Amino acid sequence: MGHVHMMLPDISAARDAFLALGGAYVKDLGPFEIIPFAGAYVLLSEAESCGGSADSVVSSITFRVRSLPATLKTCHAAGLKIAEFVSEPRCCINMPGDVVVEIVELPTLNYAAQFHAINFSSDVSDAMASWYGRFLDGELTQVAPGTITVKIPGAELRVAKKDSPGLRTKGRCLDHIGFEVKDLGQLYARYAGAGVEFESPPRVAPNGVTRVAFCTDPWGTRIELTEKIAALL
Repeated sequence: MGHVHMMLPDISAARDAFLALGGAYVKDLGPFEIIPFAGAYVLLSEAESCGGSADSVVSSITFRVRSLPATLKTCHAAGLKIAEFVSEPRCCINMPGDVVVEIVELPTLNYAAQFHAINFSSDVSDAMASWYGRFLDGELTQVAPGTITVKIPGAELRVAKKDSPGLRTKGRCLDHIGFEVKDLGQLYARYAGAGVEFESPPRVAPNGVTRVAFCTDPWGTRIELTEKIAALL
């Protein structure tokens, strides 16, 4: 899929938390650290932020794990607490910075943990799901009353209906989400021409290979489009 990027005054606790969740390792890239998971990367930067994810338009993220009891044991050892026990075999925990992470057990999983979904909350969920379906060429399905899923390669985007709009992500602990694309220049021209708000044209990252561009969806979700993000590792 791509990545999620968190901003915290002290990233050490978040680093330990995502390693406890099943992250493979940490690579320090200076401005941020990157933790690879199957399906996506978690990026951590040291910066002040103005709140967690519960009230944000991106309300939580979901990981699949092979064993829920084993994962919760390592998360408890890392000092994490279960925020909400939904039902077997799933639960929610609060990561540092009050980012809500849903954990779902899938015993047949080939990995200890795998990134699975980004969860949105919106008072215009139908419009948001349709926009992401067009933006990412995703497949829309209604999985439950009030919730629409947009399926994209490597992940799902779940858009749930709520009474009020979520807060914009920029400046919050979960500052932005990222999608990996094959031809950033072509997509930038396509999306900018369609009225998508970009912060700047695509630029090359310090490694000289990865290209990035930031934009914002109509409901305040900050998005980073990347090309060749794996070159950061």
